[in-house]
Amino acid sequence: MLAEAMTATAAAGGSAVVQAAGTDFWAWCRVRGARLIGRGDPARETEALERLDQTASALAAASDDERERVGIVHARL
Repeated sequence: MLAEAMTATAAAGGSAVVQAAGTDFWAWCRVRGARLIGRGDPARETEALERLDQTASALAAASDDERERVGIVHARL
């Protein structure tokens, strides 16, 4: 039961990140998300920032037809 709850929480978090990308909320979400993922480790935080930037770039580069598919892929990451 705990595993299902954690999976659902992670999926919701991934979806929230994808929805925030490209909005005014993105700068705050990006930094806070990286801190959460990094858990005090600067190297992990830097890696998380890079992944979040890749998500934002991929969504920005996607056409309207591709955006949903790209969003689903990056929400899972």
